[in-house]
Amino acid sequence: MPVLVNIGLLACCRDEGSQDDIHPIHRAALAWRGAHITWAGPESDLPQEYSNDERIDAGGHLVV
Repeated sequence: MPVLVNIGLLACCRDEGSQDDIHPIHRAALAWRGAHITWAGPESDLPQEYSNDERIDAGGHLVV
């Protein structure tokens, strides 16, 4: 599954709160399979299970 890395700022929602509560994650990564996000968080915390997956560089940009 692809992993988007080098995200300067990832704007995401959490399970708690409403969708208009934005929770920023700096220096983030995001993994997905099909239409489903499987992991999102600080790139330094990226689980080992994603270590061999395709990497896509976000170039330090904002991802919403």
